[in-house]
Amino acid sequence: MRGPGVAAALCLAAAMLPAAAGGEPAPAGRITGRLEKHGTRADGMVAFFDERAGPPPDFDRYFRVPTESAFADAAGRFEVALPAGRYYVAAIRRTAGQRLGPPARGDLVFQPRDRQGAPLLIVVTPKETTDLGVLTGPLRYQPRPPRRGERVTAIAGTVVGEHGKARAGVVVLAYRVGGTELRPLFASDPTGRDGRFALRLPEGGRFWLRVRTGFREGPPQPGSLLGGHGDAPVEVAVRTGATARGTVVRIADVRPPGRRGPRGPR
Repeated sequence: MRGPGVAAALCLAAAMLPAAAGGEPAPAGRITGRLEKHGTRADGMVAFFDERAGPPPDFDRYFRVPTESAFADAAGRFEVALPAGRYYVAAIRRTAGQRLGPPARGDLVFQPRDRQGAPLLIVVTPKETTDLGVLTGPLRYQPRPPRRGERVTAIAGTVVGEHGKARAGVVVLAYRVGGTELRPLFASDPTGRDGRFALRLPEGGRFWLRVRTGFREGPPQPGSLLGGHGDAPVEVAVRTGATARGTVVRIADVRPPGRRGPRGPR
């Protein structure tokens, strides 16, 4: 069984508007707003998650890859075009390092709630602009260990290179087997020096796993890494409340055209 194509698999946050009849993009609406930290305007990444594709974001339990994302400017303002639908909203303001991907210790996270305390769900209407106003109340992110008795669902394993050496600093992406989404749904934190990863999930199921060097948009660049080998992702099944351990994902370098490897043409 084959998974999503390589190019589509690597579009983590690129704009991918679904096609309407005749191949035209589906009508989109616009979302605007502003981030604010303790009364001061703040920049950061604002993420939108299609309700139809998966659960609301929950940084304490798992990292869901955004359906779309935008970056607030120095004044805290953001604007994005989204296909009509319903979306959860969250935002991350980095203290350092990469601008995409799971929050790191010390980052500020915005997880807006509605009046009932549920994750904020917005409605995007075709050809209309909706202003979210000011998103406030960020919290300093601290990784939370599982509570006593909490059932954690995860896939754990190791990422290795072409010669079996552990690969550090890469991210494992999960796609639901049989799903219609071409983008990944969930992602791990970057691997450590030992190549180990823990990919947390909201529930069990069957997933295709792929790897890339980071959360940059667009196709892989020469010198980046891609897994599994060729176009065949690793398939893993995991039960809700359990951890599927021992998964090994093998990855290959993405080389410039005409270069076949360390001893190939240059």
